[in-house]
Amino acid sequence: MRKKNKKIVKRATTRKLSKGDKILSVGFIIFFVGIFGWFTYINIQEAGHHAEVSKLYGGTEVSNDLVCMVNDTYMGEKQLLVPVDEKDYYGCCAMCVEKLQKNIDDARYAVDPQTLEPVDKATAFIVLKSDNSSEVLYFTSKENYHLYKNQHALK
Repeated sequence: MRKKNKKIVKRATTRKLSKGDKILSVGFIIFFVGIFGWFTYINIQEAGHHAEVSKLYGGTEVSNDLVCMVNDTYMGEKQLLVPVDEKDYYGCCAMCVEKLQKNIDDARYAVDPQTLEPVDKATAFIVLKSDNSSEVLYFTSKENYHLYKNQHALK
């Protein structure tokens, strides 16, 4: 009886896969490798953005076209141009572009932290608010920024 059981076990473990089963198995492997590859790619992209931001320090001047002017965030890459009344604003997505075009929630303006006066984001002097952060501050001039910097530690 023991010999018979061994043969049954052997047959079950050496069963050949049909052509359809092989194709299905290969399909699942390709699918999971693709998903893993996609998530790896996304994480590498995000790590690159964070690495670029972490190289900058509070008070670092940033270019207007690298800032989403609705989220007030340094994005590290060129944003969508939104020309309005011969001024250039920048947004990161269609929703931000619309807000800048229509000036929804006063999106085109910020408050200069030194003077507490409104400042047009298109003409503002823009700096990072603190180290390892992508939040920005808008000033009416470089001079206002230096006055602010001397009174407040940007880090």
